[in-house]
Amino acid sequence: MLTDESGNAQLELSLADSITTWRLAGSAVSKSGQLGSFEQGIRVFQDFFIDIDFPAELTQNDEVTVPIAVFNYLDEAQTIKLQASQEDWFEFVDDRADKSIAALPGSAMKASYRIRVLKPGRHALTVTAIGSKLSDAVERTVRVVPDGSRVEQVVNSKLNQAVRETITIPADAVDGGNDLYVKVYPGAFSQVLEGMDSIFRMPNGCFEQTSSTTYPNVLVLNYLRETGQPKPEIEMKALEFINAGYQRLLSYEVDGGGFEWFGSPPAHNILTAYGLMEFVDMAKVFEIDPDVVTRTRAWLLTRREANGSWVPSSGGIAEGAINNFQSPDAVLRATAYITWAIAQTGDLSGLEPSLAFLENGVAEESDPYTLALIANAFVSAERVDDALKVIGQIDDVAIVKDDFVFWNSAGEGVTYGRGASFDVETTALVVQAMLRTQSHSESAQKALDWLISQRDGAGTWHSTQSTIQAMRALLLGATASVGSAIDVNVTITANGQAVAPLEITQENSDVFHLISLTEFVRPGDNEVTLTIDGDANLACQIVGIHYNPRSMPTAPYPPVLGITTNYSTQQLATDDLLKVGVTLVYRRPESAPMTLVDLGIPPGFDVEFESFQRLVNSGLIRRFEPKGRQVTLYFDSIPGEGVPVVFEYSLRAKFPVKAQAPASVAYQYYEPEIRDQSKPVLLTVQ
Repeated sequence: MLTDESGNAQLELSLADSITTWRLAGSAVSKSGQLGSFEQGIRVFQDFFIDIDFPAELTQNDEVTVPIAVFNYLDEAQTIKLQASQEDWFEFVDDRADKSIAALPGSAMKASYRIRVLKPGRHALTVTAIGSKLSDAVERTVRVVPDGSRVEQVVNSKLNQAVRETITIPADAVDGGNDLYVKVYPGAFSQVLEGMDSIFRMPNGCFEQTSSTTYPNVLVLNYLRETGQPKPEIEMKALEFINAGYQRLLSYEVDGGGFEWFGSPPAHNILTAYGLMEFVDMAKVFEIDPDVVTRTRAWLLTRREANGSWVPSSGGIAEGAINNFQSPDAVLRATAYITWAIAQTGDLSGLEPSLAFLENGVAEESDPYTLALIANAFVSAERVDDALKVIGQIDDVAIVKDDFVFWNSAGEGVTYGRGASFDVETTALVVQAMLRTQSHSESAQKALDWLISQRDGAGTWHSTQSTIQAMRALLLGATASVGSAIDVNVTITANGQAVAPLEITQENSDVFHLISLTEFVRPGDNEVTLTIDGDANLACQIVGIHYNPRSMPTAPYPPVLGITTNYSTQQLATDDLLKVGVTLVYRRPESAPMTLVDLGIPPGFDVEFESFQRLVNSGLIRRFEPKGRQVTLYFDSIPGEGVPVVFEYSLRAKFPVKAQAPASVAYQYYEPEIRDQSKPVLLTVQ
């Protein structure tokens, strides 16, 4: 901003009405180049105000007491008349919308409204306070989730011709919980941007999870700069996340070198290699300490065997993995991955023994995942001819289905991926090798189309590793199409009714477009059609959501991973302590690496964090992380063969409530489709 001739300027700011002090910092430069700066506090204060203390989230049919805080800092008393808005999403329970309280001078007092929640959705409550001297009004929103089990239907499709799909909503689905929407993606970059936002909803408590929320920003920023697309708003946001992620990643470095999931020795060579790749890519767009790359590379080389190979580190999260650490397959995979990471630094000195080990092992290898790692290692080591031979082997075993091409793999990846997410990871690695060598373009494009078809409703690929590798593949593929003109119109109808048309131009082609069809959704079949007017190869996703009643029968067989909760009581008084017992069971023969548990916290209860700290101190869990209406627990692994893992935590009732404790969910980080959730429990606090 420019000042007047005397150096004065005026700036109007909108500040939150909480009582606090904000920090204002400014810097200036004069016409002659002189520099100046200042910093001062801005105190925000009101003599009288009120606030609504909503829980983080409510469930349909919950009955809760909503506290209203009344702050009167005047030197005299006031008679306050409170009035709550009467909305259709709740009803009062033995209460009324208007009430009167006497506020003493210089005091903080409480009132409350007892309500029963009727409708799902995001709703607002407004309370006005008319005082004899001063008045105030406040509006707060709360999310109300349907009282049922969430079911999501996802259909991914190419939009180069008319798309017609049917989403069926059961007749007995929970009323008010149905939703329907369409997403249109003009290109790969728009898909990556959606994945970036969604990946932040995943856990981020360990090195790998922190990497996976930082890495997408590194990849996108590098893509924008390489393709000459200045987008200042994206760059600023990306740099902010990269800076925070970089500082946190350094805290996981182990004394003596290398990285571990939570920063405790011993370091893990595969995880360290993943970090090395990230630091190398990060250095292209963000200033990092170059010694981080140098010492990490050096540490990995000290862990190499005499024959040039690496044996995967054992212990910690890796303990109990499917692959035997000493097996030839596991050693070849680990060597390929770590060689690829070191070659990415650009310093190929000392890598010949490892490249020779890969060259000797590739002749007898047939697994697409291992071959893809070897191919990428050869490309990074500037041995393109060797890489092309390996890619030819991979292409020969491609799975062709409809217009798609993909690859799957037996066992698990070096980063412990399994199941559907491992197929995504394998295919993404193959695509990267093909695109980096500019070979097998037809297979690469069909494989990219398959990756796009595997997105979940959040725009990610189930787990962080598969998401990161899919993003890398998509951005490599997107680079070739930069500059191609887009000018199309998309027509959407839902149940025969036209939706507002969507025009996609070059100006808005870098973001995905979400079109809500909520007003058209109905029980039964919902017909959705999309057509385009113009020449473009877009992608689209149709998502339908409904909630099954909790009374619906569960599967007749026990889940692979099971969780049950047991509450010491369901009837409490305010300030009572509630103990919750949890039992985890994993029914496969091997143990389950990196198992996470999201414990649902009921509204109206405070968490006794000491009980979780005791679990950390005992070694049962590595970390706990409070997040809104849940607490996430991190287990290195849990034993297999149905051996139960039993623990307990405590909650304290803070105000009267009659509400459901949300279901607790257990799942495997590396195979997220292996999951289970406990049954919700109705709790009453008098």
